[in-house]
Amino acid sequence: TIEKITMNKPISVIWLIYFVIWFLITSFSLTLLLEFENRGTIDYLDFLLLPIDVVFIYGFILKKPIASKRVWQLYFYLCIGWLFIYPFITNIDFQSDILTHYFILGQAISFLIFAPKYIAMYLYGFKSDDTWANKNA
Repeated sequence: TIEKITMNKPISVIWLIYFVIWFLITSFSLTLLLEFENRGTIDYLDFLLLPIDVVFIYGFILKKPIASKRVWQLYFYLCIGWLFIYPFITNIDFQSDILTHYFILGQAISFLIFAPKYIAMYLYGFKSDDTWANKNA
């Protein structure tokens, strides 16, 4: 299973590459926030979550216990909920004038970028008992 592949081996090069990519995406997204004219409180809250994502991915990859397991479990649920409600409460028009097939392609690419994050969140909060056991060691 994915848990056995990820949690019982040393740091994975694939996860390190993902961390670098996610860090770059986060940095770029935070700079875009400054340029977006119609940003609202919800958009600031969304961008507040991005640095937290970087911290948890760092902890997951390096098997470093940061905060507590329960904090990351709650954060996982928060992010899953946010994933579904954000498009309905933001001022951003996601499709705008984009042709439907380009919009669907963009959503598919977005899914490929975000899916590993949610997998890592789940593994870190729910399946990384060895990491959390080392917290007090």
